[in-house]
Amino acid sequence: MQAVEVATIKIKAGSNVFDRGSEAARIWRGMLDTISRQKGCQTLYSGQEHESPNIVQLLVVVWDSVQSHKNFMDSPQYQPFLDTLSPLLAGQPQLVHFELKSAADDLAAAVFAPVTELATIFLTEKTQSFYDNVGSFADILRDHTEGFLGISYSWCIEDVEHECLGEGFKGKACILAIGWSSIDAHLAFKQTDAFRRGLEFLRGARGSEIHHTIFQTTG
Repeated sequence: MQAVEVATIKIKAGSNVFDRGSEAARIWRGMLDTISRQKGCQTLYSGQEHESPNIVQLLVVVWDSVQSHKNFMDSPQYQPFLDTLSPLLAGQPQLVHFELKSAADDLAAAVFAPVTELATIFLTEKTQSFYDNVGSFADILRDHTEGFLGISYSWCIEDVEHECLGEGFKGKACILAIGWSSIDAHLAFKQTDAFRRGLEFLRGARGSEIHHTIFQTTG
């Protein structure tokens, strides 16, 4: 099954990897080129987090399987690959994977949108009932929301830690990528009765993290 890697990469202040001609952009471009040449890599998206544009870059990589990504990480070229990024990094990159259960076109619609909301919902356990509820929330978006352009969602494959789960406790996470025509369109939706109805489906979550990213495709 296809898998999606989501990497949160903290970049040193003042390093704009999308400023063409800069050293930061050259290093970033080299990183994307290396990943895109790996067996099993199908599509790359990278972008700046709107809320923290100077320090966080988001990378979404679609692989034909999680194993293909692990094969790259186990290869002799992986450590040199990381070393080339060290001038940019302000911290260790954080990686998670989720299985692409919905159609690849759904993810593309969300990530090709002018702005993508990335929402991570944290729970103590993984249940089919909660996943079905996320599907009901997605139906509300599709049926009632102006400015909504697409959604893809799935369980995170790895167990995760988050302060809302309690110190030292690993739980589960559901990741949603939601495409919007603008951040204002998302914020307007949050003021609607449809959004309030949708929140009822997400009760039981321990917490969430939400931010917006403007992605660029790399192939």
